[in-house]
Amino acid sequence: MTVGEDWSYGEVRRVFRESGARIVAVLDSRERFKGVIYRSSVLMVTSRKTMARAKDLASEPPAVLTPSHTLYDAVNLMLKLDEWYLPVVSEGFILGFAGLELAIRALLEGGALSGISVEQAMTRNPVHVSPDDPLSKAWSIMVEKRYAGLPVVSAGGRLAGIVTQYDLIRKGYTRLELEASGGYSTIRVSEAMNPSVEYTYPWESLDRTASLIVERGYGRLPVVDSKDKRVLLGIIDREDIVKAALRFER
Repeated sequence: MTVGEDWSYGEVRRVFRESGARIVAVLDSRERFKGVIYRSSVLMVTSRKTMARAKDLASEPPAVLTPSHTLYDAVNLMLKLDEWYLPVVSEGFILGFAGLELAIRALLEGGALSGISVEQAMTRNPVHVSPDDPLSKAWSIMVEKRYAGLPVVSAGGRLAGIVTQYDLIRKGYTRLELEASGGYSTIRVSEAMNPSVEYTYPWESLDRTASLIVERGYGRLPVVDSKDKRVLLGIIDREDIVKAALRFER
């Protein structure tokens, strides 16, 4: 997914909203690669910067891949940098993005995840918010922890939903950085979250959960104790899956 360097903030935001992309490349008038825009960057734009262009929102990626990189090297670099995507660039032109889902698909094809359970890979006691928390609290946690989504837990630890950066963009909750102490302090997480959240179980095979994540484009899945109680036990994301595979391979 690419945008022109002179595209308006509104046009860039529309691309993220309609495509569900997590990252886009910015190109100049000669179609040369100039940088990337993250979904979080769109959400952090204040009302004073709504006249910004794509080039004003762009940042230099922490690393750039070339066609000569192996998938193994690319994945290890992404894990080292805590990045899910890195651009692949050749002679100044972007060829695409390499993402952790490429590694997960390769692991699934090779059967490397079939002997691992979700419990062996998941992150325990994940950070979460409640439906009654102000939306600004969820956003502050996302910014501080660099999380793209948070599970929403009601009284008794029951999973109530999930709130993600994409939910915020899709429902028009932008400029949260400026409004954290203003209008958005009255908006609750329940108004922005997705209550129809899919989840998995600790005993589930990692390959089945990984397939669900990549095929449906999920960034993460909550892990609960049972279908009836739905008590949150952990969360598993793309990075957890790849790290578990590498750990068991060793």
